[in-house]
This record gives sequence, structure tokens and C-alpha cells, in this order.
Amino acid sequence: MSNALVVEKLKARFGEKAVESQEFRDELTVVVPKETIVEVCRLLKEDPELQFDLLADLCGIDMY
Repeated sequence: MSNALVVEKLKARFGEKAVESQEFRDELTVVVPKETIVEVCRLLKEDPELQFDLLADLCGIDMY
């Protein structure tokens, strides 16, 4: 599976403004609003083309 497919599926479901992504050394980083994190994880796990089965890293920033 390619990183492009993952980003394409996320943007199709959540929109361009709701998904920010960057790739560095073949590692994909995706930034999503906190309100959508559960839905994003569910899509990554349950989509037949993606089928993620491990959450390796989840970070949050308190900007207030």
C-alpha cells in the first residue's frame, strides 16, 4: 500500500482542510483535527484497502 493511497482516502472522507500530510524518508505524517481522530482511526482500520492493525504513535499539542 502506498502513502499516496492513505492520504487520498483520508482526504476523500474528511476533506482537504481536515487532513494535512507530509512525507519524510518514506514515513507518512498525517495531522487531523482532534474531533476526527476516532473516525480517522476507524477508517484506517476498517477500510478493505488499508486495514491498519497497529497504532504506533499518537501525539497531541496543547496550543492554549
